[in-house]
Amino acid sequence: MLPTSHRPVRIFASPLMLSAAIAAALSSSATAQQLGTSNVSLLLKNGDVLGTGETVTGILSPSIAPSGKWSTLCVLDGTARRGLVIDGNLALAVGDTTPDGATVQQLYSTRISPDGVVALLYSVENPANPSDPLDRLRIGPTDVLLEGDAFNYSPLGISGDIDGFYGFDYDAPHVAVGMFVRPAGGGIFRAFVSGILSGTTFIPNGGIVGGTVLPDSQSGIPYYSPTSDCQVRPMGGACHTFNLFDNGTFLYGLRSLGNLIAEHGQPGPSPNSVWNFDDRPRIRTNGSGKNLYSGRITLSNGQDRGSVYVDGVPVAIEGGGLPGVLGGTVGQFQTASIALDENGTPFFSVPLTTSGSEVLMAGLEIVLRAGSAAFATRVNGLQVTSLFTSLQDQTFDITPDGRTVIAKVQLETGATAIVLAERDLADPTTCTTEPNSTGLPGAIAAEGSRFLSLNDLRVVATQLPPSSFGYLGISRSSTFLAMPGGSSGNLCIGPTVGRYVNQVQSSGASGKITTNVNLLAIPQPNGFVASLPGDTWYCQLWHRDSVMGSATSNFTDSLSVTIQ
Repeated sequence: MLPTSHRPVRIFASPLMLSAAIAAALSSSATAQQLGTSNVSLLLKNGDVLGTGETVTGILSPSIAPSGKWSTLCVLDGTARRGLVIDGNLALAVGDTTPDGATVQQLYSTRISPDGVVALLYSVENPANPSDPLDRLRIGPTDVLLEGDAFNYSPLGISGDIDGFYGFDYDAPHVAVGMFVRPAGGGIFRAFVSGILSGTTFIPNGGIVGGTVLPDSQSGIPYYSPTSDCQVRPMGGACHTFNLFDNGTFLYGLRSLGNLIAEHGQPGPSPNSVWNFDDRPRIRTNGSGKNLYSGRITLSNGQDRGSVYVDGVPVAIEGGGLPGVLGGTVGQFQTASIALDENGTPFFSVPLTTSGSEVLMAGLEIVLRAGSAAFATRVNGLQVTSLFTSLQDQTFDITPDGRTVIAKVQLETGATAIVLAERDLADPTTCTTEPNSTGLPGAIAAEGSRFLSLNDLRVVATQLPPSSFGYLGISRSSTFLAMPGGSSGNLCIGPTVGRYVNQVQSSGASGKITTNVNLLAIPQPNGFVASLPGDTWYCQLWHRDSVMGSATSNFTDSLSVTIQ
């Protein structure tokens, strides 16, 4: 029987009722809105030439840290040669020599921990058998697990030599890894092992060994092996996809924090349904133990449906409506790319029945849109045409707070690209504002990016009186000063304020002023200063106004931006 917190709940087959159930499941973690495409930045695309001269001709799954540091594996120069790219720079490639003199043979997968350490699963040449390269797990600059190393963990009955790896995840200091082990007596077995990294030493503290019938198994079929899909959390808990091997057929299941979540062929979340995991599902968990998972179910009428759930509650069901997306009905998919932030907001990408349309969602919020020109997100003026929802590879990653998403997309040129989507660039303040002569208070919002490395932050003021001159003020602190100098509005930033007097502008007919904020040269009373990661800046725009023929001035509302 499933643990109480993971027992199935009823799912309604009607698309209308599904839409209502999904909206109810998500309403506590997100609000329905659409992300402004100005908050999407292009990081890398096919055809880009790296600083070392190689041309990017293919891009695999990206990964990102809260600092904005990112990594991905790329195909180079139109060959099968792969390279590890970190922040747009080639860090390691097939054919390179490692510090111990080995030649890199292949790069399999990469992850960045929240503290910005890049981990890599790769292989090097095997002098004894060139057709069978030797796997290694590198965390930072150090190889911490090598094929051929002795590996012993008596609580799981593991004693032997490492014979290769399936997949891994790293969240300092915790590591989860799927491995082959060859015991001294011969043969081989498979295991999923979790542990901590102490210096450069991996210390196991839990896991599952292949060939074991799990105590909570519903099928009774022995656990065979982990797959490449796994995750480890800061507190050390891990989740992973595993497979069973039944009469020559691979079947799949999900485990999280030591609990069985689901197995192929076992009762599903709606009456008389079963989990149809004949293709690899996915699972993610967060610090509070909430689980997000994606796979297929077979309903009582025999129909198969792709599905995404949070602890048994539907988030997206093939054929169901998608709240937050006008006219959105989920199209056919096998397994969705998924992520779960520490606030419990589920992220998932699914196709829509509208031809060629796809969405990446954060709860009820659209993060990225792909498809027709009218629907699609645009980045650097180019339309996003695909989010690769048909791929079995994970195609996006998020920061733990969910405010930043890095994703693999296709552009209208046909090029594969990596884009950075930033949700909630700025935080509102509670300062009271006064209406201007339009009858509305002036409003400001942040666009572009809060990452110092991109230096692309813009502050846009709207709802201004037409043809009114104004400029942006910026400060390291907030305040409240009612109607300073006879103004009709309130000053919300300061007391020390820098002024963008070199960008004094007219609001024109649209009542809008956009200020470019150069993060390397922010005006302050004593001169320009360069911002640093972690700095918080408060912004507000002052503008001229006229009330019943009398000249006055006013202020917009204010916001704060924390630089990453």
